[in-house]
Amino acid sequence: MELNYKKYGAAGDHLIILHGLFGMLDNWHTIGGKLAEKYQVWLVDQRNHGKSPHSDDFNYEILADDLKHFFEKHNIEKANVIV
Repeated sequence: MELNYKKYGAAGDHLIILHGLFGMLDNWHTIGGKLAEKYQVWLVDQRNHGKSPHSDDFNYEILADDLKHFFEKHNIEKANVIV
């Protein structure tokens, strides 16, 4: 599944920020911009949230698999994650 995302910053360690239940990446726009001074910040809409695709398939294992594919697609080998 192709997850919707926004990226801020071009240098530093990768920092993935995942929104909470009923949230979306836009909830983190201001903080993501500030953190981009030190990190490559990736704000991600998880499936069934924001502008990412919606699916009847939904559980923690699927969400983790979506994130794994996101890392692979963007060549992210190591990242800090805020949940």
